[in-house]
Amino acid sequence: MATVAKIPPVNQTIYPDPIPGIIPFGTVNLFAGASGAGKTSILVDVFLPAWITGGQIGPWTVPKLDTYWLSSDRVGGGTLRRMERVGIADAVRYYDTYAPDPKFPEDQFFDKRWSPWTGAVTYCFNKLSPKPGSILVLDPATPMFVFGDSNKTKDVTRSMRFYNKLCQNRKITLILIGHFAKQSMRMEDRYERPQDRIAGSNSFGGYTETQMTIIEPGMRYENGDNGQKKMTHEPYWTLGVVPRENKAIYYAFARDQDGTFMLYGESAFQEPLPEHEIAGMERCQTILTMMPDDQWIRFSDLVEPLMAAWGLQRSQVYQYRAMLINKGFVNVSGTGRQALIRK
Repeated sequence: MATVAKIPPVNQTIYPDPIPGIIPFGTVNLFAGASGAGKTSILVDVFLPAWITGGQIGPWTVPKLDTYWLSSDRVGGGTLRRMERVGIADAVRYYDTYAPDPKFPEDQFFDKRWSPWTGAVTYCFNKLSPKPGSILVLDPATPMFVFGDSNKTKDVTRSMRFYNKLCQNRKITLILIGHFAKQSMRMEDRYERPQDRIAGSNSFGGYTETQMTIIEPGMRYENGDNGQKKMTHEPYWTLGVVPRENKAIYYAFARDQDGTFMLYGESAFQEPLPEHEIAGMERCQTILTMMPDDQWIRFSDLVEPLMAAWGLQRSQVYQYRAMLINKGFVNVSGTGRQALIRK
């Protein structure tokens, strides 16, 4: 009779979770955002100081941890200078892939074979030699620290499985810094959830425990009166946290006069809206004001007045109808252009 091997728990020796209920010990986690949004800065300004001393990150009480940083971002040491400004540089074990190192396996990172790539990653981790129970930030994960093509599911899956096993073997917690893909210019094709904007294969989300995202200030959607959606300008950076075992939560961060991040408070997340689409949303608001409350109507009855008011062609006006439907501003009954709508 065949027996099923039991997989031992990761935390056989009790090490504290870096953020209880959010980032479990011994896991791989992803922190993503657009280029220049503040991913590195918010980790250095807010998270690392709390882990170094033990204390609070907003509502979370976090333990004192040994912290490590593996940088592959760009030459110049900008991250290390920020650590020095915050006053934590001496407390973080730091390794930069651009630092002078005659043995650094540069070519192995871009080798198409699995073994050379894993050897190169292991070399960098050995340079830091993180202690059991510690946390390590890899900034950024792509392209060097993901095997093969970051858009291919098999390559990313293989890489994430490697890092999960690495965390178990070394008894550490890992944060991978990733990037956002560019949003579509078409409103109806845009992603609503920030975690869906992470560049590369969906395996980045599927094989990481918690996804964190940072979104810059800008125009956001929010629920207005009578359940209608409206636009508002969000002046804060929004940090989204999506744990595997808990619901998503969002926090607002501000920057002081020196540019240092600080927690402002809990945030009701709304996806930012680019400037070139603000006029389109304003036209959607105009259409909503023309519609009666709680009554089904044919959008075609509004087309002629809107064409005359805005100087648009019929097909252009119907694009706003699609926007209203896709963004949940109206309900629809039926199909085609003669379908009924109701706000």
